[in-house]
Amino acid sequence: MSSNKKLKIKIFDKEFTLVVEDEERAKDVSAYVNSLMNDLSTDMMGQPPQTIATVAALNIANDLYIEKDLANKTYQEATERLNKLNLLLEGISE
Repeated sequence: MSSNKKLKIKIFDKEFTLVVEDEERAKDVSAYVNSLMNDLSTDMMGQPPQTIATVAALNIANDLYIEKDLANKTYQEATERLNKLNLLLEGISE
């Protein structure tokens, strides 16, 4: 059974209460989002919080897609190597 905890966080001067399983991960993610939004706020002075949040979400989604592409590429390379090894092993065992 998971042990969910309530955690209060602050992102972009707004407080949220989250229900989390991994408190440290939630704190790290919250700090990352808060830092990104604060950096964007500096770069995009005068923009409303919704715009900053949307750009932050797009940046995070882009990072996710980059990581997914990298994971897929790594998986494909590993699969190709395993297939080659299997062919070599089959050749040895014949």
